[in-house]
Amino acid sequence: MTSDRSYRRTHYFIDRPMQTKFFAKLFILLLIEAVLIGTLLYMAARGTLTTSYVGTELRIERTSQFFSLNFVLILLIAAVGVGLAGAIVFILHSHRIAGPAYRLRRSLEDLTAGNLTLRVHLREKDELKELAEALNRLAERLDRSAASVKHDLGALEAALQAGDVARAKDALARLRQEIDPLRTSS
Repeated sequence: MTSDRSYRRTHYFIDRPMQTKFFAKLFILLLIEAVLIGTLLYMAARGTLTTSYVGTELRIERTSQFFSLNFVLILLIAAVGVGLAGAIVFILHSHRIAGPAYRLRRSLEDLTAGNLTLRVHLREKDELKELAEALNRLAERLDRSAASVKHDLGALEAALQAGDVARAKDALARLRQEIDPLRTSS
């Protein structure tokens, strides 16, 4: 959300297992696509003849045999080229998802540990901003509620120690007002 230098990406593999699995699936998909294209073109060429000149000699061959070696080489070169280009694009852009996911997971761990002051800061081009904003709203709400409860508990303790029943009832009412809207499992 800010372009501060502290939020610049320094590593492109943030969640290595997730990114590696995703890239492997992408590469397999590209390989399957190349095999399917090759198979379709081979089937389309079945039963046809192709003529060519090798030097001064005219050759007539089945189209599938004529193109088989060239076609396999072209498919391999294209698959490797597209795979490498895809890998570069994937690595450069996957951190826009993996980084925020990693940051959100760590923030949730901090929130679970009781750090209600945490706020998630994502870079402008990162994905999952809506989720980060929702987590920030949750943390802010929990922080305000916990601070209010702490304040009211302190006021209740002070009123009880002073024997001031009216002030104690007022602090207890404020506590109820803060706690009652929360839905809990118990």
